[in-house]
This record gives sequence, C-alpha cells and structure tokens, in this order.
Amino acid sequence: MKPLIVFLFWIILSTLLLAHQTGLSYLELGEKGDNTVAVTYKKPLEDLQAAGITIHFPAGCTKVEEKSLTIENGFAMERYQLRCSRELRGERIWIEGLVASDKGVLFRFTSDEHTQKDLLRATHPFVQIGGNLSALQLSLEYLSLGFTHILTGFDHLLFVLGLLFLASSTSALLWAISSFTLAHSITLALGIFGILDLSPPFVEAMIAASIVILYREIVVVGATGMRHLPAIVFLFGLLHGLGFSGALSSIGLPRTEIPQALLAFNIGIELGQILFVMIVSLVLLLIYRLFGLQKRTVERIVSYAAGSLASFWLIQRVLAF
Repeated sequence: MKPLIVFLFWIILSTLLLAHQTGLSYLELGEKGDNTVAVTYKKPLEDLQAAGITIHFPAGCTKVEEKSLTIENGFAMERYQLRCSRELRGERIWIEGLVASDKGVLFRFTSDEHTQKDLLRATHPFVQIGGNLSALQLSLEYLSLGFTHILTGFDHLLFVLGLLFLASSTSALLWAISSFTLAHSITLALGIFGILDLSPPFVEAMIAASIVILYREIVVVGATGMRHLPAIVFLFGLLHGLGFSGALSSIGLPRTEIPQALLAFNIGIELGQILFVMIVSLVLLLIYRLFGLQKRTVERIVSYAAGSLASFWLIQRVLAF
C-alpha cells in the first residue's frame, strides 16, 4: 500500500510542479498601410489550463477576421485581424489577467515606420505604441525573466540541490557549480544562435535522466565516492543549457535583440541559482542542528524523493517523443 501512496503522491506533485513551464506568451501586432492589424498570439501548451488573459485594443479597433487556432512547436497559436479607425501610434495596448507568478507576454509591434518590443508583466501590463523601452529597461526585464525561470525550473533546481549533497567540501561545491555555470552558458548561447539544435523533447528527457543519474550516485557512493565531479557536472550542464535556451529561442525572439537578451537572461539565471543555493544551505543547516539528523540520512531521503520525481519526468518526456 505504501509504494502505491508514494507513487500517487509523486504523480500529483509532478502534475502541479511541471518542470520548465515558461509561462511566457508572445504577442505580435503587424500594422499595414490601410490600418488593418494582423494579430498573432501564442501560448505554451502546458499553460493552457492556467487562467487566460484578455488583450484590450484601442476603442477604434474591431475584429474583421475570426480567430484561427493551431498547434505549432509546443504552442497554441491564435491569429486574426483587426481594422482600426486610425493608426496605432500613440495608442495603448493593455493585457488584463497577468499575475505576479506569470513570466509575462513578450510583445512586438511592427509597421512600415516603427518597430517596438516590450515585455509585459503583472507590474507593467500595458504598452504605448511609439515608446520603446530603453536598453537598460529591456535588459532588466530579461534579467528578471531569467531569475524567475530558474526559480520555477524545478528540474534544474533538483540538479543544483544534488550538487550540494555530492560535493565533499565547499571548494568542491564551488568548482562543481562553476563548471555547471560555464557549461550551460556555452550551450545556452549555441542554442540561441541556432548553432546547436537538438529536439526539445530529447533535451528535456536527457535533463531528467541527468537528475536520475546524479541522485543515484548520491545514494550509492555519496560525496566521497564520485571522482571528477566538475567534469561530470560540466557534461550534464551542457544539456541544461539547451533547456535554458528553449525559454528564449522557442518563443521567437527577434534576432537583433538576442545578444542583449542572452546576457541579461543568463545573469538572471545565475542570481537565482545563487539565491537557491544560499536558502537551501541554510535550511539544511537548520535541519541538521534542530532535528539532529545525520547528513547521510537527509541525503538518502531527498535522493529517493528527487530520483522518483525525476524518473517520472523521464518517462513522461520519453513518451512525448
């Protein structure tokens, strides 16, 4: 009975904590010379069960073409056309329904005379056509996106948590995390620029497999038994970098802003990773001191739980091939 309860628990938990839910939607408006506007809105399929948003256009805009819904590359795509009484320059587009936990809506407007981009969040849910964000403001938005992405990327966090257990000393932990950072930064860049292109389902499955392998090592050999930890973590980090690149490249970023987005997004990932390591280290220290548990006991409990969840993810992602 106990194994069944544990199995059902992990199914429910993994359903609630789906790894890599970017929550990042994409809205593009293309204005033509006759004041018609082509609207494209795409949303990750895994977020279809989440609360929807409402796009408010200026009062003078009416829909002249019904929505067409298609599924493309893991996204639900809506396309339709508006006819407006005047050009959109100077008008405001407002997104209703964004909440603090949402990654937001990546916005892009194009016309014969003007191109504009923005990242709309719960704290900044509107955009005025004709007023671009500054380079600094846009970088801060992408930094925030990377920061929240890593803190809601539960598979990546499980991997980093495993490094805390597997490193035999503080210096070994620093080397391992540095190796992981270097590796995922390399493949994040290669993935964004299209130099390295692997199937997203394959990458996600391999990320889950890397977590299973990592926690298997913790259970079997512990912190003192795994040799060449930085090199092994570097290899796994290459896979995780491809997973990070999916949060940017698959959303369809305009190529001209990729370098800026890449740098800011990566910095945000590192800041989130550092915060996670600090918080978990403090929690583990309190557990050891308040409950008197041995480090090896906590390692095994967490490893069996994390390994079970990662195994479920692996099966789920393989079936998605």
